[in-house]
Amino acid sequence: MTDDIHRVVLSWREQGIALLPGLAVDEIRDLAKEARINLSSDIELLYTLCGGMPKGTVDANWFELWPLKRALQDSINFPNLLIPFAEGFLSAQLYCFRVENATNASIHMDFSFDGNSTREIAPSLDAMCGLLLDSPSALCLP
Repeated sequence: MTDDIHRVVLSWREQGIALLPGLAVDEIRDLAKEARINLSSDIELLYTLCGGMPKGTVDANWFELWPLKRALQDSINFPNLLIPFAEGFLSAQLYCFRVENATNASIHMDFSFDGNSTREIAPSLDAMCGLLLDSPSALCLP
């Protein structure tokens, strides 16, 4: 299921949150190939719906979704196949993808900003998007 991925992007648009244009699947795959990272289809879906948020843009919960290129570049410094892709400004934490298979990425929270102090917070990107909308405190957001 990817309903909550669609729902969170729609919510951002309805709130007037600045979003970068979505990327073509081929562009997403080229960026991933260049970074030597395999992405799951749920990550590809998110970045086709929106290309992330401009730097410094946050939603009502102080959540910032990074552009894919930044996420892939920053993943070079992270262990355990983690790909940092967003941050929460008030609680100072990173959110990281961990690609589990071709269709699904689990989401891990990192308070150390180096990938060495993480815990899984959602079994899938879709589940994390649902929490972002319905229970942001579960993601340490206001």
